[in-house]
Amino acid sequence: MEQGTIKIEENNSGHFNVSAKLYNGDIWLTKHQIADLFEVFVSAVSAKLKSLFKNGLLDENEVIRNCEVVRRNSFSYSIGKTYVDLYNMEAILMLSFHLKSKKTEVFRKWVQTHVRRNIENKEIPLIVASMAAYKLNELN
Repeated sequence: MEQGTIKIEENNSGHFNVSAKLYNGDIWLTKHQIADLFEVFVSAVSAKLKSLFKNGLLDENEVIRNCEVVRRNSFSYSIGKTYVDLYNMEAILMLSFHLKSKKTEVFRKWVQTHVRRNIENKEIPLIVASMAAYKLNELN
């Protein structure tokens, strides 16, 4: 399954560059990929996700996709299949506000810059469009 990508890289002068490539309008990452992205422990990602689900801040049915993965040995031979949970951009964004690291801070600022830029260009940001769709669904 194509997942899209997000990269947060520090250049030689200490500045950070964030790049994202969406796949079908979203990005899907495993807990391990999220932990690597934000430079935090996988256990921290797991604990925060559990808390976000428990408190109703995220809906598991909307932000998780279970994906089949072919396991391979060191010689690239298929040795079986396993399933892994992937988390979408909404979950990644929420985690960036609930985990503490330099990279979560950089990611939040990057998101804010893009939302601000879209507003200044009079384009409707994804978040506003999603909220509007949610409100319309509530009325029906």
